[in-house]
Amino acid sequence: MWILYRRIKYKGSLLLNTLWVLFILSLLAFALAWRMSLEIRMTKHALYQLKDLYAAKSGVMRAMEVTRKDSPGIDSFRDKWANSPELFKDIKIGDSSFAVSYIYTYKPDTKEPVVYYGLVDEDRKINLNIDDPAKLGKVLNSLRLTLDEENTDKLLTEEIIDSILDWRDGDDSPRPQGAESSFYKEIGYACRNGKFSVLEELMLIRGMSKEKFDKLTEYLTIYGSSDGKVNVNTAGREVLAAVILSSVANLSVTDALSIAGDIISQRQGELIYETADERIFEAIEDVTGFIPEGDKEAFKNWLKLNSDYFRVNVEAQINRIVVKKAEAVYRRSKNEILYWHED
Repeated sequence: MWILYRRIKYKGSLLLNTLWVLFILSLLAFALAWRMSLEIRMTKHALYQLKDLYAAKSGVMRAMEVTRKDSPGIDSFRDKWANSPELFKDIKIGDSSFAVSYIYTYKPDTKEPVVYYGLVDEDRKINLNIDDPAKLGKVLNSLRLTLDEENTDKLLTEEIIDSILDWRDGDDSPRPQGAESSFYKEIGYACRNGKFSVLEELMLIRGMSKEKFDKLTEYLTIYGSSDGKVNVNTAGREVLAAVILSSVANLSVTDALSIAGDIISQRQGELIYETADERIFEAIEDVTGFIPEGDKEAFKNWLKLNSDYFRVNVEAQINRIVVKKAEAVYRRSKNEILYWHED
């Protein structure tokens, strides 16, 4: 009887141990399967990201090709690079797609953004890297006045302007509201004392904030003509008003904005001033009816008809699973990418 009991107990222990072994093996198998599933998902995600990256690069390549084929003599919103949904909206590449777009303006009644599918020419903005610091300081102060007239956010202050000019110049003597290395060393960096290498350097400037920077990028750039000329066919109201205010003596901010508005109204956002450079005055004068003879030369020195630098904002995705955003700036005349950033 005792022997039979021991045999039963032994068989019970063996069964229990076997069940434990099977349980542990099941846990190991489950862990291994989970690990393999995780690695497969990670590999799939990485593959999607890689595909999205190359789809984004394809968007930039398409943008460069479109502008390369476009005539460089005159650039306006009528050109394909400015707004062509058939070229830049939801373009399929295998199982990926990309879109190149930007906010052109906002609806005056609802403030909803009006999206264009195309590129932003940097030549419509004020170039912080122009060669003449005095010219830069004058137009920045004019832009400050026009922006103050348009809103109460005080986006561009005298402190920011002086700090920009101090960042650009080669000395260590700060302007009244500016800053040199003696100010920045407490933060951990020095004043560049040279041209901006990337627009994001503005974030380092005294008085600048992220909110102001995001809004000022609509008006400011570090690319474009070294003489600071802006494309009269694409420049916005505030930039045109700043140029006019810098050129025409004894003109109020209200009048400068009104003239700029007349130019944009006449071109209807798309009008091409199809004239030679030496006849830009006449084309504008026909629109505004007011350009004093003594200010024509100064006005001409701010205007041109074409663009050479373009910004591409591209978004790529695969079935909305993975989204890759990239931003690039390139120069058409040299077919070179000057700036690349991806999220």
